[in-house]
Amino acid sequence: MHVNVPEVDIQRAALSSISVGQVGIGPITVGELVVQDINARLNSGVAFIRNMTVTLRLRIDFEWSVHVGLPWPFDDIDIGGTEHLGTFSFNLPAVGDVTIPGLSNINLNIPSLTAHNVTASANPLTNLQVNNASAETIQARDAVLPTAGFTIAGLSLNSVEGENIGVPAATVRQSTVGRVRADPLAVSELSLNSVSLGSATVPTVRNTSPFDVPTNFQARRIPPGGADFGILEIALVITPSATSHIPYLEINNSNLTATTGRVVVRNITLPFEVLNLTLSQIGVNTVGIPAFTAS
Repeated sequence: MHVNVPEVDIQRAALSSISVGQVGIGPITVGELVVQDINARLNSGVAFIRNMTVTLRLRIDFEWSVHVGLPWPFDDIDIGGTEHLGTFSFNLPAVGDVTIPGLSNINLNIPSLTAHNVTASANPLTNLQVNNASAETIQARDAVLPTAGFTIAGLSLNSVEGENIGVPAATVRQSTVGRVRADPLAVSELSLNSVSLGSATVPTVRNTSPFDVPTNFQARRIPPGGADFGILEIALVITPSATSHIPYLEINNSNLTATTGRVVVRNITLPFEVLNLTLSQIGVNTVGIPAFTAS
């Protein structure tokens, strides 16, 4: 014999607190991660640029020296110096697409970044405490106890009272809870270990403001050893430099793979609400009934 209860309705159940010793998390797998509107500052790296213009500057200095040898006991006459003759600038035509290393202070905007197959492992959450929990609209369907059945033969009763009855096992086919609410869940720390970014696609990276890249070159003497005219020696020293003006920086169709050692988030507050919770094929090993009366 079994006791079958087709349906039990409970409008509201309250629990002062729920303590969870440990909740295991992971491995965490995210099929697709989308991050939008990223703003970053680049201090070093390599960039592919377009529509660059170059200004070439030539600094010209005139070196001269006079050497007059005198007999003893007189000292030789040595005089000379460097005279700055000016700096000349030339604007070169647009040089097209180039690669420049060692950039700094570049403001970047990434409209959208999509990563696929992101995996991570997380440390377990421990000592979770849920306070002032309540459940509303609880329904248990098709409860059967005990699962192994019991037998009573040749017994007729007008009324029955019982206390401290134990049932070895029971089953519930399905139980639904309309809403579960409680105080916000507090998590002191959540750690993600060995986060692996399988594949990230960056459609477009662009700069938000024009910038300049200065380049200095080694000075050259003309002629290399100077021009010697006896007591007079002269040379021109030309020091070239260039400034690349980049009005627009764009990187298209980039693929990125990356890993991180550990990501830690501390002092998390998680307000939560569970709606339409369904539990199926519930097995209960021991059921205790404090008291019942049947008539």
